[in-house]
Amino acid sequence: MIIIIIPIGIDIGGSVKISSGAEEFNIPSIIGAPNPGWSGISPNKDWIRNLILIEENESFYIGELARLQSELKRLIVEKGRVENLDDVFRIIKAVIALLNLQEGQQMVVATGVPISTNIDLMKQISATLKGTHKIHIRNDATSQEKQISIQILKALVMPEAYGSYYHVVSGFEDQIANDAIVVSLDYLTEILTIYQGRPMRLASGNLMDASLAVLANKIALTLQKATNQIVSPLAILPNLQQNQDHVNVGGKIYDISESKEYFIREIGQLIADQLITLINHLPPDAELKHYIITGEGTKIFWKEIELHLLEEGIIEDLDKIVIPENPIFANVKGFENLARKTLMRGLP
Repeated sequence: MIIIIIPIGIDIGGSVKISSGAEEFNIPSIIGAPNPGWSGISPNKDWIRNLILIEENESFYIGELARLQSELKRLIVEKGRVENLDDVFRIIKAVIALLNLQEGQQMVVATGVPISTNIDLMKQISATLKGTHKIHIRNDATSQEKQISIQILKALVMPEAYGSYYHVVSGFEDQIANDAIVVSLDYLTEILTIYQGRPMRLASGNLMDASLAVLANKIALTLQKATNQIVSPLAILPNLQQNQDHVNVGGKIYDISESKEYFIREIGQLIADQLITLINHLPPDAELKHYIITGEGTKIFWKEIELHLLEEGIIEDLDKIVIPENPIFANVKGFENLARKTLMRGLP
């Protein structure tokens, strides 16, 4: 019997992304409690919109189901980092179970978390993931259940923006580990500096006041003033992720293009200023070869950031700017590549 070990990439930010071969999923990084007062027929029966994780007879709404249906819910990423090991483990198990796996499937997993996450917690995540796990999920719309046992032979945990760096470098012929800056424009903005092939924490960080999350908060407050209704930033986040200019509030459609443009300019300036500050922390001998731009907010923020960097003379050669073909999944594809490379080298 031939045992096939598969590589899996996971990226934990404002959403959880998973990639393995031709399969890839993207769900909100939210866990919620079941809502006993809700009943109805969902028009969408997909697993990713109706995902429930069952642990010891306790149910957890995961992702989109939690966002829409849970009154009590919590974000996996809070204040720029992940802090709750149990919740991280639950959401990783839930998304892994979405893959088309064999019973007893063996795998190598590479996971990215925000760079501000405590290093000891990153080690705990790696240790917790490694081993044999039984996973039980249910589709809330169809009541279909899936139970599977998996074995994670090795679990790597890295800063999430490193996935994009590895993804881009893996595509170069020489695959040389050059100095680089990665700007991951996701729910949180993360700037990761790579010096001599390794992440440099002193010149890296999360931007708490400049991200998709901040844009959603600012627009939500603007809408609240205009409509006299409570508007949740989580409710309008999908519109922003898809770069839409209209949102539905209380059954009415509102145009947010003007406020969105204003706040994008404001946030773009903050990101550019922070990028300049971090670059100044690099060692004198650092020679930046690439500026890698990635994440769900790439189309929203990058042109504004590029304008500021050109004006400041930080980037003179636009050929140094690398935007992956699919910036939304660049981090997770990089981690899948890293897991595959680890597998090819052999497991200890």
